[in-house]
Amino acid sequence: MSMSSRQDDVVRSLLRPSENLRCLLDVEPAVHDAGGAPPARTDSTDTPVRRRLVAVVTHRFNNALDTEVGSLLVLNATATSGVLKVVDALPITEHFVLAVAQTDPTDLPRAETDPSAPTESLSAWLLSIRRDAQDTRSLAFAVGARHTPKLQSFTAECRRLKEIAATTHPVGTAFAWVDAYVSDLSSRRLDLRLRKQPLLARLSRAIAGLPGDDVCDISIVRRDWIEQVAAKEASSGNVEHLKIRLGTFNVNGKAPSQDLYPWIRSSGSESQPKPGWISPLKLSPFEFSSDPFHQELRENNLLTATADLQAFGDPDMLVLGFRKDEWLTAIFAGLGEKRVLYEKLASRQLVGMLLIVIVKKVLVPCFTDVRSCDAGSGIMRFMGNKGATAIRLEFTPKVLDPQSTTHRPTILTFVNAHLAASDEMVDRRNYDFQELSTRLTFSPNGSNGSYPSISFVGDTYNVYQSDVLFWMVYLNYRLDLPDGDTRKLLFSHTSGIDGIQTLLLYDQLRAAIRSNNAFSDFTEHPITHLPTYRLVLGASASKDRLGYDMKRKPAWTDRILYMSPPDVKVAQVAYRSHPEITMSDHQPVSADFDVSVRTCRARQGALECLPVEAAPTRVCSWL
Repeated sequence: MSMSSRQDDVVRSLLRPSENLRCLLDVEPAVHDAGGAPPARTDSTDTPVRRRLVAVVTHRFNNALDTEVGSLLVLNATATSGVLKVVDALPITEHFVLAVAQTDPTDLPRAETDPSAPTESLSAWLLSIRRDAQDTRSLAFAVGARHTPKLQSFTAECRRLKEIAATTHPVGTAFAWVDAYVSDLSSRRLDLRLRKQPLLARLSRAIAGLPGDDVCDISIVRRDWIEQVAAKEASSGNVEHLKIRLGTFNVNGKAPSQDLYPWIRSSGSESQPKPGWISPLKLSPFEFSSDPFHQELRENNLLTATADLQAFGDPDMLVLGFRKDEWLTAIFAGLGEKRVLYEKLASRQLVGMLLIVIVKKVLVPCFTDVRSCDAGSGIMRFMGNKGATAIRLEFTPKVLDPQSTTHRPTILTFVNAHLAASDEMVDRRNYDFQELSTRLTFSPNGSNGSYPSISFVGDTYNVYQSDVLFWMVYLNYRLDLPDGDTRKLLFSHTSGIDGIQTLLLYDQLRAAIRSNNAFSDFTEHPITHLPTYRLVLGASASKDRLGYDMKRKPAWTDRILYMSPPDVKVAQVAYRSHPEITMSDHQPVSADFDVSVRTCRARQGALECLPVEAAPTRVCSWL
């Protein structure tokens, strides 16, 4: 039996019956230097431990379409035992990028085991693999000339699977089977879309005695059992709370010109600055409108009981979405005398879209593994005039008594999106959401330089691999109702409050959620504030008596939604607009959340890991 056949058999032995090995390629890791030079071999020896095997593996679903999806698995042999282990996994989607180039033989040092080998025998191909065109990090491998025929088969199979993906458009859940081959599975949160489904909905038709994927079902049941055990352990411990304020404000390209205190700090009776504090952005004592309409609107902006807002107090974290970076100074000015208690933890900007995370200084050590990413969806799908920025982080409360309590990190993800405009572009908005959901991925090198630039794809996460996902800012969804009817409902009461629930029946975002076209399984707090778009600034004959532009139909374009699984408690305390701030044709919107963080009591000799027999790895529990 040839070496190639033996390698194929060994790799097949690591796969589950539901997966099929299509192609196997023998490679060596290659890295780019800081100056952008071509990749070179990472070592000067040709030892088996340094070599890699890249496998093209497919998974076929027993559904009506007989869908086939593929993924690359990268394997290496451990130095001690020589046993093959999966160290990398990369799904082959329609955005998958693979490039092959021939390298200069002199770039590859000769193997010490054969220093007399002729130079031409060392000629090699360079294989570069990226998740998509936006991915700044690529996996680079050197392929020997003797493997050229296999390289041709490898690239052909990748192209075939990419074409299938471009036709079927598989969602992220179609690649859930890949997780079974990634090391340290417990560190990877199960996709939120799956965690929200009951167990039976996640299993194949095999549970009904029909042809299905029973091996995958066993893995799903095992993981669900582990999660239930973890939740039971956590229920016996303490509960810590993280208070988060989210804010979205489309400033329409304007520089800050008003005090942001009502938006940044307002909660219950603390809606105005304390005496003695004068914001540097306070224009005059008459900055806020004294119009009786605005006063009534503030009184009717009913979201939660005042007692709840007062109990919420100062947030531990502020996550704000903007269109301009110069607003950071205005944010800290809006914090008033408590600005010294906060500092910026992270930010991400894509052209005019800015996402900022600000936290209390005492909690900064509690936040780890902070990552960020962005994706454009505007002109040619990659320009940044539309798109999203996102930040992912882990929060672990301080351990006051290490002997009695341990904490599992809570993963929070925040997305700041700007979708397509215009009333009739609802289908494009739905498409943009689906695209961004797939293309927004967090890799270690997207974490502001705090992590190595080279790492395994197993360390890359999508936005749904979180405990809580917040999605906000300028979603641009409008009302499917004639302009005249819209304004008639708004004018039905002095403040327009009575017509809100009727208007929301025609809201495009809610219709998209009902039809599962976008934001399925997301939650939005009941809206009790007037539409936040489009208002006319100052005195003008082109606005109605509520201040809306006569040429643009009012709509709730600025929204804040979230998704969390049943085992993570998220309480929304408030959801409101801030008509006091009148510098833009949009009104700011804020939402307050109380996230309960699970803890568990440490046990002597606690179970640390559980073996997963169906996969070549171990599933570790945090218990």
